[in-house]
Amino acid sequence: MVDQSTEKLNLIVSTVDDQQQARTLIGALLEKRLIACGSISAAIESHFNWQGSRQHETEYQLFLKTVPEKTPELLQTLERIHPYDCPEILLFSPDSSKAYARWAREQTA
Repeated sequence: MVDQSTEKLNLIVSTVDDQQQARTLIGALLEKRLIACGSISAAIESHFNWQGSRQHETEYQLFLKTVPEKTPELLQTLERIHPYDCPEILLFSPDSSKAYARWAREQTA
C-alpha cells in the first residue's frame, strides 16, 4: 500500500526577466543547499504598475522547493542576490508526499 501521509514543504515563487538569470539564481541556491529543486517556467507576460506607470514585461517564474527550516536563510539570500529592486517573493506551504519531503531534506542537509 502507498503511504498517503503528507509533510509540509515550502514553495517560493519569484520572477526574473530572462532564463539565464533564473538559471544563475537557482544554481546559487542549489550550491548553498538552500533549495532541493528549482524549476523555471516558460515565458509569461506580467502586467503591473511601477513608479507611476503601467508596465508589461516578459518574465520567467521560478518555483523553489525547500524545507521549512531553510526558508529564512533562503528568503534572505534570494532578496540579496535577486536582480530586481523589488522582487516578487511569494511563500506557500503545501503538503508534500513523505517520499518527496524526505528527498528534499537530503538535498538541503
